[in-house]
Amino acid sequence: MPPVEDYDELVMRLLESAMKYPPEDRKHYLRSVCPSASIFEDVWIRVEWEQRMGSFLLEPLFTLGDSDPAFQPGAILSNRFRIISEVGRGGMGIVYEAMDEKLDRRVALKCALTSFRNRMPPEARAACEISHFNHAWPCRPPINNENEHESQSLVCA
Repeated sequence: MPPVEDYDELVMRLLESAMKYPPEDRKHYLRSVCPSASIFEDVWIRVEWEQRMGSFLLEPLFTLGDSDPAFQPGAILSNRFRIISEVGRGGMGIVYEAMDEKLDRRVALKCALTSFRNRMPPEARAACEISHFNHAWPCRPPINNENEHESQSLVCA
């Protein structure tokens, strides 16, 4: 048997070439090019998985778009937090640097994206249970008619 790297390379090369054929021709093609029955079985299992999965991992389940507007520098949230800048953006939310006008201190606001709003409350509840001067506390801004997207959950740190 060839070294594992060579074997894996052979299996993947055969898989890629088989996937270029129509589904009804793949098995016949592999039987004609596989050097052994065991290699054919290994490749065929992967072909079946590829056929079942389709483009599952190639296409995103959702895209981040205009439904999650970013706050602009200077925006005031909950009559308290003035946005300074966007710090980062991830799969679940956006983090902003802001000034807490009530406490006169810089904070970080983590805002859940629309598609993840239901996951933020457990994180916020967990944050409530930690008591430390340098830790986050949860807040949920009220709906503001001018900026309805402000109703998203926030965690302030």
